Amino acid sequence: MVVYSPYLEPFGLVPLESMACGHCCGCKRGGVRETVIHKKTGLLIYRMKNFLVSNYKMLSKDYKRYDMGKNAVKTVENYWTLDHAGERLLKHLSVLSIKIKVNTKIYPIEV
Repeated sequence: MVVYSPYLEPFGLVPLESMACGHCCGCKRGGVRETVIHKKTGLLIYRMKNFLVSNYKMLSKDYKRYDMGKNAVKTVENYWTLDHAGERLLKHLSVLSIKIKVNTKIYPIEV
């Protein structure tokens, strides 16, 4: 189990790697919110003072930890492979391209 506490991580890569192994507990800030699904693939904690209590709960309940671990591995395999990341990137780029084309004004050039 990884306990990940950076407060403003732009992307939750460490929690994602932890989920690939089964368990993660992280701050509900920054990119960690994008990768960890609270109580499904790991725990997201709002405040640092709740870290100890949340980790104790996860460690003391084997069945929940096991289920979250299975869900975490499935989530990584189904949504966070290189192929999936590439598909999401292409989707975002195509949406951005359409927005740019729609919002771009063409001004005639006078000669």
